[in-house]
Amino acid sequence: MSSSRVKALLWLLPLLILTAGFDPPDDAVCRIVDDFPLPADIAIMSGSEVKHYRTGDSTHEPHYGGSLFKPFIAVRLLKTGEISPGQIYECRMALEGQEGLKRCWLERGHGSLDLPHAIAYSCNRWFAQALQDVDLADLDNWMRWAREVNDPPIGSPGMVERLVGIDPVYHTSCEWGVQVFAMLIETEKLAKEEIKKPVLEGLRLAVAEGTASRLSREFPALLLAEPYGKTGSAPGCDDRPEGGWLYLSFLDKEKVRIHLVIHVDNGDGADAVDLATKLLPRWFPGREK
Repeated sequence: MSSSRVKALLWLLPLLILTAGFDPPDDAVCRIVDDFPLPADIAIMSGSEVKHYRTGDSTHEPHYGGSLFKPFIAVRLLKTGEISPGQIYECRMALEGQEGLKRCWLERGHGSLDLPHAIAYSCNRWFAQALQDVDLADLDNWMRWAREVNDPPIGSPGMVERLVGIDPVYHTSCEWGVQVFAMLIETEKLAKEEIKKPVLEGLRLAVAEGTASRLSREFPALLLAEPYGKTGSAPGCDDRPEGGWLYLSFLDKEKVRIHLVIHVDNGDGADAVDLATKLLPRWFPGREK
């Protein structure tokens, strides 16, 4: 090999090291996001790699999290010891407005729910009633503990503390969302197995029968891939539009767990689910028509 080629390789070596393992955004995903009628952000995590896709007209992150993070509030509630997975609360239209509780998004109400089903159906009334029944001092202690385990690169300092706060209007990004959900599902940093088990059951039920069940109806094979999911909607405020969320996780054919977070501007959780139906053919066949 000539000395000029050797010099060229030596010059390129640092660049090759820096870009080793880098996988550029998938053009097909970019086209799907760009063609979607609402501005959208998507983060997809496979292993330790996170890819981010965004339309040019989407609002800048962070977004308001809304109901997407009810699973983390559930973890926090369970850690007080005052709420059990089988705790039943009523969500009925006739109860709305009583005791100053937040109204539920489902006008007719969800009926009687335990914690896993409250997650699956994203019941506002269940969580509002549960938060009234807990010792807030215990919740504050758990917030401090959560902040201590919030090691980079999971999120910026204080993000987990915001995530599990009483106020459901906290900020996050799609990229951070996939990482913190992965931390909940695949590790015990946020919760030991006995605490997170009913929470994960709620995430499973969300895909099987709850607010994200359109995905399993259109892609039945998804139910065989150990799925977890959660939808969410957040009101618009502080010059930011209302937004819709979806978290979805499943095992691909290589048994690698995929984590997906979608946010759409000017929409709700159903719109985020709609965008997901356009992405899932990458992994699963659709139902035959």
